[in-house]
Amino acid sequence: MVPFFFFPHEALPKIDKSGHIVTDQPTDNCGLRPLPTWPQASPVEVKLDPDQLKRARDYALTGGGAGYIIRYGKLAMSWGEPGQRYDLKSTTKSIGVTALGLGIADGKIDLSDKAVQHHPALAVPPESNRGTGWIEQITITHL
Repeated sequence: MVPFFFFPHEALPKIDKSGHIVTDQPTDNCGLRPLPTWPQASPVEVKLDPDQLKRARDYALTGGGAGYIIRYGKLAMSWGEPGQRYDLKSTTKSIGVTALGLGIADGKIDLSDKAVQHHPALAVPPESNRGTGWIEQITITHL
């Protein structure tokens, strides 16, 4: 598992009402990250301790993988190959619950919603599951 590092809220870039990063850099088609690359800054320029970042990177590398440390919308440190696919194992739970929380906060999903409302192919295949009646009873809370 690759560790996740969180820096205080002042480290986060400005986000507009639609959830896109506010930047003067070109962004990807989702507006989520600058293209072709993140603007770079030294750790000191973004008020981070270079030695602490190196320790964080070295710790992260014990699990393999790749990582970025972004502060004020600038890349302060990176490692590994970000385009490489990795087996995230239980890390996906953290990502999933964060996405769920954002969806709930935005009113796009509710814990009492039927899961098939958001994922129509849930539990299929096998096709025989459709006729059981139990799939339609599964709520987001059950998942």
